[in-house]
Amino acid sequence: MNRHILIDLQERRQGMYTRLGFYNNSGVYAYLNEERYPIYIGRAANLGERLRVHRTKMESYMPDARFLFVHFCQDHESLEKKLIQQYCPKYNKLGNPEPQKDVQCITCH
Repeated sequence: MNRHILIDLQERRQGMYTRLGFYNNSGVYAYLNEERYPIYIGRAANLGERLRVHRTKMESYMPDARFLFVHFCQDHESLEKKLIQQYCPKYNKLGNPEPQKDVQCITCH
């Protein structure tokens, strides 16, 4: 199953991940800033569980996150790495060795 969803984090509601079918589905997710640029990219075999954990910590760790983009897919490991290398999100350790430090541009290999 390949599908994607964009969620405005200010409009996120209780139980939304269950209603949208995130539990027991794998994929890649990206937190986006106001300009809809990826600031963190991750993957999960169970998107619902992973994003539930992120929700409790996200506001203090990624205060500039405004949107959540979710792409359901089976090849989430290779896609996550490809997207991190392409966008170098500022909160990913692979793309930014100092994830709390703001970056303008870095080269990932």
